[in-house]
Amino acid sequence: MNSDRCVVIVNTGGIGKIGDIPRFLFNMFSDARIVPAPGILRVFIAFLITMMRAKDTFRILNAVGGSPIFEITKKQAEILRKKTGVGVCYAFRYSYPSIKRCCKNPIIVPMYTFYSHTTHGSIMDYRYHTKPPLCIYPEFMELMVKKIKDAINDVPHTLRNKTLVLLSAHSIPLGLSENRHDPYKRDLEIFTNFLKKRIGIDIRLSFQSKLGPIRWLEPSTVASIKDASKQYKSIIVVPISFTSENTETVYEIDKIYSKLVKSCGFEYFYRVPCLNYDDKFMSMLAEEIKRWI
Repeated sequence: MNSDRCVVIVNTGGIGKIGDIPRFLFNMFSDARIVPAPGILRVFIAFLITMMRAKDTFRILNAVGGSPIFEITKKQAEILRKKTGVGVCYAFRYSYPSIKRCCKNPIIVPMYTFYSHTTHGSIMDYRYHTKPPLCIYPEFMELMVKKIKDAINDVPHTLRNKTLVLLSAHSIPLGLSENRHDPYKRDLEIFTNFLKKRIGIDIRLSFQSKLGPIRWLEPSTVASIKDASKQYKSIIVVPISFTSENTETVYEIDKIYSKLVKSCGFEYFYRVPCLNYDDKFMSMLAEEIKRWI
């Protein structure tokens, strides 16, 4: 866009084609917010991780026919343009198109539900006018309540009182969380307690997408599913930190965790879809955008 003022919705990254894998991985792991090491060492670490992860990333993308996040984010921008009449474009933190290509003075809307130094904070490093995470908006909170209640209502009646709602958030390394006083886990715990009070059912928080041998936020989603199988017969998984479908939802949850759920003996499993193009979600963002411009 050529205007001096526009709104840019930003997500982590969309791999449009296989050739984009190395660039995406290198850009992510050379970010000081992700790998807090001195410059030259960080570049070397990013190179090594890229070489080690590229093959697995290709395998995952091939298994699901590519990551859906690129097209979803593009369509979200199109919907918001129609709803607002405002210049709305899309960008990614670690892949093309970049934030800088949109306009000279953008209003940045990170498509993250909760703040973390590793995600929202990384986008703020651009020093543009950046909006807060979605969890601060009452409309978002009510939307999540409704989506979870709807999912519970679809559970067979005989299993309703044997159902666990498991929030699955993208994990971050424990060291980054503690050493940098990241509010991510605390805010997720507060939101989990809010949902428990509003919905009146057992709701637990877990963390997924761990990489490497270092310690990450716990409990893991895998451990939580196994533990829940001792008490429950039905489980609803909510990808609470994702606004758009991506490989962590369509591969990790839908393919890997769904098999785990079955092997653990659950009689019912449902994964709540991400917000994606949900009309209430798009309308909420549209109203905020019109207020900002």
